Amino acid sequence: MPQDRENKPASTPSAPFFAVFDSKPSSSYKGITIKADELLHVQAAALLMEHCGRGAKVIDLGAGAGAFSQRMADAGLDVEAVDISKDEFRATGAGFTQLDLDDDRAVAQFLEERRGKLDAVVSLEVVEHLKDVWALASFAAALLRPGGVLMLSTPNIASWHSRMLFLFRGRFHQFEDGDLAYGHIHPAHPEMLKLAARDAGLEVLSVSPAGYLPKLWLTTGPRMAIQNVIGFMLRPFMRGIKDGWCVLFLARKPS
Repeated sequence: MPQDRENKPASTPSAPFFAVFDSKPSSSYKGITIKADELLHVQAAALLMEHCGRGAKVIDLGAGAGAFSQRMADAGLDVEAVDISKDEFRATGAGFTQLDLDDDRAVAQFLEERRGKLDAVVSLEVVEHLKDVWALASFAAALLRPGGVLMLSTPNIASWHSRMLFLFRGRFHQFEDGDLAYGHIHPAHPEMLKLAARDAGLEVLSVSPAGYLPKLWLTTGPRMAIQNVIGFMLRPFMRGIKDGWCVLFLARKPS
């Protein structure tokens, strides 16, 4: 089994070292709202194309409005977007299938029709909305052909910023009270993702920091600014996936 790479692939862009902001404006791709970190989408697309050629069959699991589905379709991939509702879906380059991942019967039928046929399963910023990471990994593994890849992302609760939040507030990054309103119910540590993938029979290829989280982040709020300065000073002593607003995870089904 290849060694896990706990750093970003050299070809993907990274967040700046220093930034001053309180919130980032909403961004879009071809007019489709990106309901995630925009840099994450850029990084994920670059990583995926290292493993998938034009025409590869890909499912975008939890596609939302479809910004990443459209981005993949524009890269020449054969994309099927999947989500619980089509109400917000705006992508024109991908097909759409409605699926509730908590509906066991619907999931079984979906799987029966696609088992072992996919080159990639992509699920960006979805894990945190689900009750069972192990079920998602097993579902993806069953969909993939030998050599196919699973790529997913989730808020990085191991980041330096999340560690400081937990130290001062006892809550993980992106899992405070306000985050429950939009369904963040399951903080998934990078090591948890590795365990779930391996239990599903997948080889872990990389676990990388992703998204817009500078190493020194100052805000106009004095309490948060002080907390982040302390985090910046402690960061050199931290281990693990300490950078990145999100963590970007890649695993492969053995050939």
